[in-house]
Amino acid sequence: MKKILLMMMFLVVIFAIIGCSKTEDNKFGTYEFENKTSQTLSDVQDKISFYQEKVESLYLTDISYEETDF
Repeated sequence: MKKILLMMMFLVVIFAIIGCSKTEDNKFGTYEFENKTSQTLSDVQDKISFYQEKVESLYLTDISYEETDF
């Protein structure tokens, strides 16, 4: 029983090592990296300011708690 368990564990480890092999180069941060986004810098800045305004409005909103009977 131990031999079967050891063989199965050995196979699992082998498959994990094979599955984690590096198949393509990591080009992020190099000159070969191609930026495939369709948003411009101004679009991103507008989106950030939009969400910043939403968060600020939520932060500044008065929340009044009424006493309720449960």
